[in-house]
Amino acid sequence: MVLPAVLGLLSLFLSYLLLKRFKIEPLTRFLILLALILSPAFIYAFTVSNPYALPVALTLLGLVLFFRDERHHHFLAFLAFAGAAASYLFAALFIIALLI
Repeated sequence: MVLPAVLGLLSLFLSYLLLKRFKIEPLTRFLILLALILSPAFIYAFTVSNPYALPVALTLLGLVLFFRDERHHHFLAFLAFAGAAASYLFAALFIIALLI
């Protein structure tokens, strides 16, 4: 149960970086992150083990990297997005394997 909490903290930090990148004012940034933390979807995704925590964190990482100016960050963003897509595919295949 530690991994979802770590991914939740990572997602929160990455969300902060995205808001900072878009030049959102600090008070508004704080209120947005507070609403995110208190949302039932965030609480569910990052308190119990489920297949949603890793793809969300990887997608946020991909967005943070994509909005950087250096070209090599775009390649790393592609890898993060590919990892997010692959984790969904792996979860789907795992569920199908369990049903067989």
